[in-house]
Amino acid sequence: MIASANKKNFFAAHYEVVVLLVGLLALGGGIAFLMLGSDEERVTGNIPKLAADAPTGVEKVNMELHEYLLRITRNPFELSAVTEKEASYLASERRVYCAECAAPIPAEEKVCTVCHKEQPSEVKVVYDSDGDGLPDEWEKRYGFNINDAADADLDSDGDLFTNREEFEAGTDPTNEKVHPPYTNYLEIALPLKETTLPFYFHGATPIPAGHRFTFIDPNKFDKVRQLKGTRYSVVTGEEIGDTGFAVKDYTQLSEKRGVKGAKGNTKEVDVSIATVVRKSDGKEIALRVGDRKPQAVDVKVTIRFNRMDGQDFEVITGDEIDLKGEKYRVKSIVKDVNAVRVMLEHSTLGTKVPLTKPLEQ
Repeated sequence: MIASANKKNFFAAHYEVVVLLVGLLALGGGIAFLMLGSDEERVTGNIPKLAADAPTGVEKVNMELHEYLLRITRNPFELSAVTEKEASYLASERRVYCAECAAPIPAEEKVCTVCHKEQPSEVKVVYDSDGDGLPDEWEKRYGFNINDAADADLDSDGDLFTNREEFEAGTDPTNEKVHPPYTNYLEIALPLKETTLPFYFHGATPIPAGHRFTFIDPNKFDKVRQLKGTRYSVVTGEEIGDTGFAVKDYTQLSEKRGVKGAKGNTKEVDVSIATVVRKSDGKEIALRVGDRKPQAVDVKVTIRFNRMDGQDFEVITGDEIDLKGEKYRVKSIVKDVNAVRVMLEHSTLGTKVPLTKPLEQ
């Protein structure tokens, strides 16, 4: 028992040496075999070589087919690409699994040919490496860094729109002239400001050259007469004080009206109209004699441009606003019981842009 244990301990302690010796013996045997088999005569033994003039009469082997096969192996035929509509024996049509029954069906089928269930549309994978909402493909196209999320909030072309806004609008973020419409960011800011004539038409007196007209500003003090209410006496074409308005035309009119307290009696009442014109822009206003109600001249409105720092334009009809080189003229300002409506017109293209602001009820 002791001898057996010693034997086991010996191999356990020297097994690496034993394995190495066995490996060397195997390697030496392999080398000897190769040296013995290198001689062609020893390998072929007594097998005679085939020749055309051999006594057996066997013909020489034809190598043409062999050479042909070698040629096409080195330069194989090129096959044309197989489309989804055209397959060949080398490539079948592209198939996908039905989303409902998992049956393989042609990829272009919209309805499964097995269970007849409608198939979902193919979803294109969109990569966004920096997670800024701008696809990598789009950022590469315009020279942005696909690994820098900060470039989404930059205004690369200085047109007041960020790169993210231009991506969402489908415009070029590197071209200042291509951007979302500025007019999308215009709004009417209330309240309105209305201007009125500072005078009313008091009457007309015939003179050899036509008529002399009297206008009264009820809010001014007449220093000459020491009374409240300044009088202006002018002829056609003469400015009415320093108001910027002048008389353009006069229409003498009268109508019969009933006499208060005298049933059936009437009298002629002067209802003549004087038309005044603003010299600065030619705006005309018709005034009926004796009507002291303030006459509206302009409705002034504030149009707010809500981009970046913003900008306010206080305008009346005929004014022009400039949106970073794009000019729009105010064609009309209309106020009704429900809303204020402003119509803008592009100064060169003629395109119209309506703006509406509901009035608080």
